[in-house]
Amino acid sequence: MFFDDGSRFIELDDRWNFYVLYEKYSSASSPNKRFAFVGYMTVYKFYTYPEHIRPRVSQLVILPPFQEMGHATRLLETVYEHLTPLPEVVDITVEDPSEDLIRLRDFLDCKRCLQLAECAEILCEKKTEVQDGGEDAPPSAKRRRQSTTVVEGQSASAATRFSDVARKRLKLSRAQSRRVYQILTFFLLVREKPEAVRAYHRALLERTRITHVSINW
Repeated sequence: MFFDDGSRFIELDDRWNFYVLYEKYSSASSPNKRFAFVGYMTVYKFYTYPEHIRPRVSQLVILPPFQEMGHATRLLETVYEHLTPLPEVVDITVEDPSEDLIRLRDFLDCKRCLQLAECAEILCEKKTEVQDGGEDAPPSAKRRRQSTTVVEGQSASAATRFSDVARKRLKLSRAQSRRVYQILTFFLLVREKPEAVRAYHRALLERTRITHVSINW
C-alpha cells in the first residue's frame, strides 16, 4: 500500500489472480533458506459473453530496492505465458497504466510481435524464408530495416491483418495491437527514402482521423 500509487483494498474474489515475485537467499545467521518479497502483480478475469474471459492487469508493484532490474518485465511475461494459451481468453488488457507501465507493455508487445513470423510477414509485406528445419522464422532486424517494402504501399488492410493476428495469437486488445503496429512500422521505416516517410505520415494521419471520427460518432 505504501508503494502503489492510487492503491486500494480489494474484495476477495475467485476471479483475482496474484503473481508474487520473491528472492530466495541464504543467511549466515541461519542454515535455512530465507525469502525476500520483491513485488507482485494482480490480474482480474472479467467475464465476456458467452463463455470467455478478459484478464486485466490491475496492479504491478516492485519494491524500490529491486527496481530497474527487469523484474516487472518478467512478471508481465509470466502473465502472458500463463494466460495467452488459454482458449477462453479473448485479450489481455491493463487498467489505467502509468507511463512506465505503458512503455514496458509497448516494448514487450513489440518484441512478441517481431518474434511471431505471421506479424513479421505483414510488416515486411513478403513471405518469411523457411529455414532448413522447415519452420518459419522472422527475418533479422537488419533485413527488416533494409527492406524497401516496409511502410511503402501499406494500407488499412495490412493494419487490420496485423491486428487480427496479434489478437488471435498473442491476445493483444484491438487498440494495443494497432498501437504496436504503428510503433513497429515507424521502427522499420526506411528513413533514407523521403517518399516512405511521407507515406507513413499520411497513413498515420488517416488512421488517427478515422479513429477520432469513429469515437466522436
